[in-house]
Amino acid sequence: MARQALVLCTAGYSVAELDASGCHQAMRTAMLTDRIGGRARSSEFVVFGGSVLRNGESDPDEWAAVKAGHLARAAELARSL
Repeated sequence: MARQALVLCTAGYSVAELDASGCHQAMRTAMLTDRIGGRARSSEFVVFGGSVLRNGESDPDEWAAVKAGHLARAAELARSL
């Protein structure tokens, strides 16, 4: 059995939008209950949301900032393992 499981998930919608639609909880349940289950003593589910920029226009600077934020958070999570 693993000590810890960390599931990282990218999503086009923001976490707030996923929460409002009920999708965030469904994704969390599927990943932590079905996929990880009893294979780890503890588990965490992290969504990197907001990957799709709104208004049909892609601002390269905004997209770079979103990606940089996601990468920094992933690195922080990796260091915590």
